[in-house]
This record gives sequence, C-alpha cells and structure tokens, in this order.
Amino acid sequence: MEAIGREFGESLAFLGMARLIVRHHHERYDGTGYPDRLAGDEIPPAARLTALADVYDALRRQRPHKPALTHRQAVRWILEESGGHFAPTVLRAFSLCQEEFARIFTSLGN
Repeated sequence: MEAIGREFGESLAFLGMARLIVRHHHERYDGTGYPDRLAGDEIPPAARLTALADVYDALRRQRPHKPALTHRQAVRWILEESGGHFAPTVLRAFSLCQEEFARIFTSLGN
C-alpha cells in the first residue's frame, strides 16, 4: 500500500479507505478480532461491510480444511451462529439483501 501511495500520490482518496479495509476487516464487532482488537463503532464502516462479504465468500468456497457451504447454509451461519462477529446493522442489511450476495457469487463463475 505504501509503495502505491509513493508511486501515485497519497491524495488518491481510495487509498485511505483501502488501508482501513485491509487493516481492519478481521476485527470483530465484539472486540475479539485482530490486529488491533477494535470493537463496535471503532471499526471503520467499510471494514465492517468487507468483513461480512469476506466471511460469506470464505464460507461459500471449498478449502482444503472444509467443504463449500450452500448460500442458505452460509446465510444461516452468518445470521444465527456468528456470535459477536458482525455489527447488528450490517447483519440487518445482509438479511435484506442476501439474495444479491448469491447472485453476485454465482455471476463470478462460482
């Protein structure tokens, strides 16, 4: 990130947001995430949104240690079993637009 900033200039607005997303999308709303153990509204909004999208994608994809989940299984896990992982407002928004997640995931050839 810093190399991009040096090459293209720090004034590129997206770099600031990209840094926040990259650094904080593994934070958890309950404060048990990493790297800085931020909690609640301390987590930048873009990172809160990206966290949910990242988890959805990870659940839907097969990994060496786990099978891929269906859309319905991933939605159930996110809405019912994710504990303090996500902001309540992000979960409410996801519940309203979760079919769009399925459409996008499928459109990417998955």
